[in-house]
Amino acid sequence: MIYMQALRFITDYISDDVYYGARYPKHNLVRATNQSILLQRLLEKEPALSARQEIIQ
Repeated sequence: MIYMQALRFITDYISDDVYYGARYPKHNLVRATNQSILLQRLLEKEPALSARQEIIQ
């Protein structure tokens, strides 16, 4: 979902902010960048999250 949201924001930015709109110039570019950073951090934590999930099961 994070990846898809990043793609949606960047697509909207490229399309002149017609879907989400923007409060300031490059707002959707900033949103896309933030989603990309969030995805990167999630992927870095994935091994630890998987280990916890195995413990719970």
